[in-house]
Amino acid sequence: MPCLGVEGVRVDIQHFPSGDVRGYKVAVEGDTNAAGEPIWFSGSKTQQLAYLVSLLALGDSLGIWRG
Repeated sequence: MPCLGVEGVRVDIQHFPSGDVRGYKVAVEGDTNAAGEPIWFSGSKTQQLAYLVSLLALGDSLGIWRG
């Protein structure tokens, strides 16, 4: 699995038959279903979360969230 640079995160990149990247999914090590398989989240779901986190970080750096 490719690495995001974050320990404990698995990434599975899907490709079209041409070899072009089609998408990706991520899972947290140890987060499994009853069968012991990783619980995967699609890139579209994680992209929304990443956008929210980046907005919150930007607001914090600009002092928006400070009282």
